[in-house]
Amino acid sequence: MALPISEEEPDLSHIHWSWPEAIAANPTHSLSTPDLAMDYFAFSPFWDKNSNNNVLRTQRRVEHPTYGHAEEKYELPAFTSGFEYIISHSLPPELFVIHRREVENGKRDRVSAVYFILDGKVYPTPSLYNVLSIRLRNATSLLESSFSTLSSFHPPSNPRINPRWRSLPPPPPPIQPDARTPVDQPDELSANTKSKEEPNKPDWNLFHALSTTHASLDELDEMAQNPISTSEPHDFHNLDDIRNRRDLSLPPSSIVGNTPTPGETPYGMDMRTPTVLASTAISPGSVMSTGS
Repeated sequence: MALPISEEEPDLSHIHWSWPEAIAANPTHSLSTPDLAMDYFAFSPFWDKNSNNNVLRTQRRVEHPTYGHAEEKYELPAFTSGFEYIISHSLPPELFVIHRREVENGKRDRVSAVYFILDGKVYPTPSLYNVLSIRLRNATSLLESSFSTLSSFHPPSNPRINPRWRSLPPPPPPIQPDARTPVDQPDELSANTKSKEEPNKPDWNLFHALSTTHASLDELDEMAQNPISTSEPHDFHNLDDIRNRRDLSLPPSSIVGNTPTPGETPYGMDMRTPTVLASTAISPGSVMSTGS
């Protein structure tokens, strides 16, 4: 004959349960009374269908579908065996404490489990044995870890010196800087690095570019004040006169065609710049051309 297979009860000590829709269905939209709290607890997975409460509900709801804890609490004392759920303490609507107590020969002295409802959530209360065992296991684990750390850093015995027994691990090694050379770095990064290393070095290329631009602007202003005669379109003697007068008023280093003296530029190159030709007073019908 095969023995019946007993179902293992799931471990519910690490979960909590809630059903907000059931609370919202109440007239007050909350657990305003202990009877409503017990009816709410009956939907949770902590409710045992073998309890005396569930036996009464199964029998009475055939004739009274709304039968609940408000009626069953008056019939529970009639049972002389089994177990039952009662509300032992309540602070509506936030807190309710539910006891599961054993019924033995009409006596209801032994409490086998405790649950509480806090803000609509049902929690199981751990037993004293579980609390003490978990705390002792944690303390034992911490002690073993401490002794292992002390043992690993125990200094060697030497009667000539007074060693120190440090329980802290050594500090981590310092982070090594990047050993890459400037050749390995991108050209753009190298240029930025050079510009940061030499912030006070003058930029002679920029200086000569600005000088050339300033000279060209002066030439345009002078040409605007002295219009070119258009009687002979190919006669450019006036332009030569203007250019000669402009060269006399500029410093030697900025005159087109002159070679800068040593020290004026970092490379000693011959800075030659083109001359801009423009006229703001050309009569209608005239043609202006430039020769090489």
